[in-house]
Amino acid sequence: MQKAYDNAPLTEDLDDMAFANDLEAQLAMIVRAYADGDAFQIDNALGYVSWTRRMKRKRILDLIAEYEGPGEED
Repeated sequence: MQKAYDNAPLTEDLDDMAFANDLEAQLAMIVRAYADGDAFQIDNALGYVSWTRRMKRKRILDLIAEYEGPGEED
């Protein structure tokens, strides 16, 4: 699954849906960004976590997963 944010901060080896369901990975991303002390990285981390949680809540990630699921042969 292609990330909506091409330069997602401190990305994990998780797709968007797995990341949206993993609170520990979200916290780790935010903590690392704050530990770096770079305001740009902090903004990116907070924005990415917010985006994935919002897309999960609105069930958009479910729709994307269904669309990208096992392809039906024509």
